[in-house]
Amino acid sequence: MRMFESRMFLKIGAGKLKGRTFDGPKGGKTVRPISDRVKEALFDILAAKFDDAIVLDLFTGTGAIAFEALSRGAKKVVCVEHDRRNVMLIKKNAEDLTILDQISVLHGPLPAHLKKVKGVFDLIFMDPPFALDIAEELFPMIAKQNLLQTGGTIILQRDRRSKTLVSDHFVLAREHRVGDSILHFYQHLEEVK
Repeated sequence: MRMFESRMFLKIGAGKLKGRTFDGPKGGKTVRPISDRVKEALFDILAAKFDDAIVLDLFTGTGAIAFEALSRGAKKVVCVEHDRRNVMLIKKNAEDLTILDQISVLHGPLPAHLKKVKGVFDLIFMDPPFALDIAEELFPMIAKQNLLQTGGTIILQRDRRSKTLVSDHFVLAREHRVGDSILHFYQHLEEVK
């Protein structure tokens, strides 16, 4: 007997695509989708920063952050995702949501694939797997490649029990705990002094 593998459905919470649903991966084992509570907190904190923003979404997973950002006024989102099935699903969902022209999806592992990212971003969202502690490797790469715009913000979602990361190039400007997660907001070091 073959077991039925269910597909999760995700929903956009606000903006021009509010209420629209999109497919998540079958079985839900390749990603840990951002919880609605964490997503709501993130977008409430950064509400004013999404108008015409250029966003980099690292460890994209389902595309929930990318789609929500575009719905709330972001101009463009570049996604980096290592799982080929998720990359194909993000592209299909973007086409179904009629935002394919505003999204670019790169396939490859991080941190190695960050070298292929081009551009300057207003917001950089990182949600690495909680079991892998590779976020620390990404900060110097982001700085060296000048990926963060002046006045921009890096958002790092981690397990609330994780230690706060210290960077030579970016400073922690804010933390926000939500359930089992913590959102860290980093800015350029010289902007906070």
